[in-house]
Amino acid sequence: MAYLFIEGVKKDDGARKDILKIFFQSLQNCGIRDLTYFITDKDFTQIKAAQYVWPNVKIQICLWHIKKALKRRLADNTLPKSVTYSSYTAHEIFDFINIEFHPPLPLVLNIQRRNFTFCPKDLRQKIIDLLEMHLHLHPLIPTNGQFLTSEEIWTNSVSEMYQFCFNNNLPYVWGYLWVNWYQKEMWILWARSSTAEICIFRTTMLTESHWKVLKRNYLPKFFRPRLDLVIYIIISRLIPHHQQQYNKYINKREKVSWRKDFKKEWNILEKREIKGNYITDTEKWICNCPSFLLNRFFLCKHLVQQSQFKITSKFFNQIQRQGIYPFLILQESIINNIPTTPGNFIVINEEDQENRNNSNSKYQYVIDYKKKNIYLSFIRFKGERILHNITNLQDNSDDDTNNLFNDYEQWLEDALNIVRNQKEKNNNRWRNL
Repeated sequence: MAYLFIEGVKKDDGARKDILKIFFQSLQNCGIRDLTYFITDKDFTQIKAAQYVWPNVKIQICLWHIKKALKRRLADNTLPKSVTYSSYTAHEIFDFINIEFHPPLPLVLNIQRRNFTFCPKDLRQKIIDLLEMHLHLHPLIPTNGQFLTSEEIWTNSVSEMYQFCFNNNLPYVWGYLWVNWYQKEMWILWARSSTAEICIFRTTMLTESHWKVLKRNYLPKFFRPRLDLVIYIIISRLIPHHQQQYNKYINKREKVSWRKDFKKEWNILEKREIKGNYITDTEKWICNCPSFLLNRFFLCKHLVQQSQFKITSKFFNQIQRQGIYPFLILQESIINNIPTTPGNFIVINEEDQENRNNSNSKYQYVIDYKKKNIYLSFIRFKGERILHNITNLQDNSDDDTNNLFNDYEQWLEDALNIVRNQKEKNNNRWRNL
């Protein structure tokens, strides 16, 4: 988790972009070097800064913000002051676009501003639904029984939206959609088909809910709180809250929210009546029905009812989504997306952590946080690898064998010392883990 507060800088100011570059570069220096997806709300300053630091990152504009922007623009009946759409440029790319179909200049349009309608009310939701469907199309998912390439998906989507606007005489709407959404440089920012894999995250709601908790739970009486107060609340209240929640997931006292929604939707789809024929493949976990295309869990009633998964009490804790075939997999060692192999995790306090940092440790994957002067750290031992090497000894020399056993003995001795140390200090949190 990282926070950046910018105050007193205009959105169009180049200084904001430079600040974001420095911030992203600091994250890159912390180890986030190969970023796959960058989900944003169509803030072009953020997009340009992210592309500068991570040139190969896939920008994914939040679906919720896309629909919000479309609703606001389609409902705005203000007569545009200028037109940036060029039908000639669009026709050079797609010859099915009519050069004569373009929004007339406001000075030429002989109509009063109060009588101007940008988009009829009964067509607005149809446009939003159509664009949402275009967002979800992908080469890995069949469309009308065929697997299309990224270019074919783009071409078909442009054609479908253009024909809708042309048939309903919506030149202003088409000009807006082409300039802001469907021309190539904009299309790749929001369409899933622009990458080989599918991003399983569609919105920025994780971040939005994070700020919602901060504003409503910890700063409800402050409209624009001081920066030092916000930082104090984040450090002393918000982060410990998330650490406590994380600890619940680790100890299996609570499930992550998406798993609850997944189970509920699975049970509903399991009871629905199937009508019509669709192409399904339970091995790749794909279906060409419209419900599967739009479902955030890669679910539809056809796949659920033909599923080869063995539904047990652990099934909904072990199912996992991914952006490649198969879209749903079972991972026996993953519970709630967090590794919890028995015996791999211990808890040490502040003094132990300092000693561990000053020595040649045989531990890795350390996650530390401080609460009431106790450092709770989850440490995965290299002892598993050592034990694996001992178990698979074949023609090793006596020296190699002795070294392996010496390493294993030392690892066990270190672990035993930690247990004794926590027992002496009566560390109840470690005992109850």
